[in-house]
Amino acid sequence: MREHYEHVEKTTGIRPHELDIPPLPKTTSELWATFLRLHRSRQADAPIVFSEVLAYSHLTGRIFTPLEVDTISELDALWHQERART
Repeated sequence: MREHYEHVEKTTGIRPHELDIPPLPKTTSELWATFLRLHRSRQADAPIVFSEVLAYSHLTGRIFTPLEVDTISELDALWHQERART
């Protein structure tokens, strides 16, 4: 996402305030990137289910901790809440 705002700044010459926020820590940004990949592969508005996380793990070799799986589920629930508001 940061790359998007950097592109906006480069293109328009106006610095978006989002660039003044410190970047996410590496482990957090990696988990966020994983959520976004799983999000892009979802079927319509279906939730991200454990079998999708497991398949992603098998395909990429990425082993998730229970806390990471819970975090992905929570991010997905938040996405659904925001989607319902629009």
